[in-house]
Amino acid sequence: MNIKTLGLAALLLAGSNTVLAESFEVTDIRVEGLQRVSAASVFNAFPVSARDRVDDRELAEAARSLFATGLFDDIQLARDGDVLVIQVVERPTISRLNISGNRQLSEDDLRRGLREGGLAEGQVLQLSTLEEIQRELEGVYQSQGRYSARIETSVREIDEGRVQVDIDINEGAVAKIRQINVVGNRDFDDDELRGVFELSDRPGRFFGWFSRDEYSREALAGDLERLRSFYLDRGYVNFAITSTQVSISPDKSRIFVTVNIDEGRQYRLGDIRFAGDMQISEREARDLLQVESGQIFSRSDVTASTEALRSRLGAEASPSPGSRVCRSPVPMARRWISP
Repeated sequence: MNIKTLGLAALLLAGSNTVLAESFEVTDIRVEGLQRVSAASVFNAFPVSARDRVDDRELAEAARSLFATGLFDDIQLARDGDVLVIQVVERPTISRLNISGNRQLSEDDLRRGLREGGLAEGQVLQLSTLEEIQRELEGVYQSQGRYSARIETSVREIDEGRVQVDIDINEGAVAKIRQINVVGNRDFDDDELRGVFELSDRPGRFFGWFSRDEYSREALAGDLERLRSFYLDRGYVNFAITSTQVSISPDKSRIFVTVNIDEGRQYRLGDIRFAGDMQISEREARDLLQVESGQIFSRSDVTASTEALRSRLGAEASPSPGSRVCRSPVPMARRWISP
């Protein structure tokens, strides 16, 4: 029996401008080395069939497709006459998966996330998946402000084709906010703006436990929205947060937050008009408003006025079952006036 081996490395080189061997017609395909993976899985992923005429380039592409399944550590293609022989070395399956060191995340949640990511007992081990999950887990802890969190993974062979995966988690401590800086403010001083934040910096020595100085991305996002509402309720309709920088100390224990803002100009309300079929008098509608011409614009007051009108208009309409009510628009400020 004369078998000619076509190594995977050589086949991959066939993708370049090398001289190709003469093509041949495949009379049959034989798979060798399978233990747990079915032959059907191989044939489904290998885009060459019996009676196909192939050359080295096409075999290289077929080998790439089969390798991309992640089921094999090595693939060799060989010829036994015109029979194409696929020689594979299967990747091991995960027999045991151990998790230790987790306190903030439950083991059930961790195992569920690992399973969705492709890492669970009974599945084929792919080191690239393990590395990706390790990075994602560190990202989860960093989103909680635990920048010193470390995830260590190890793989130990149990017997041929089976391995044990150990995930050791050091969750670390939540980084403390050392300083919050707001840059670009002119009409409000730093202390007043820092008072808007629920996050706080430099807690007192004796009463620091009352301060919320532990950083998390979600907490910062909430504080930025509170800052935006602070300005919008004081007439700064064009207020914008232009950028936010978060830096961390070398020991990953302290956080420095810088918020760059553009206050814009302060505006007052101009004329307030109503549009649509009100179903109530304009005088009654104006009595429901919590805003009036000339006052400093406040988003919360405008929202409260809108809700009061919507509630009143809804009560005025008495639809019969199955009918639809079309509510008219609520007040529109037709003109902005800057001081």
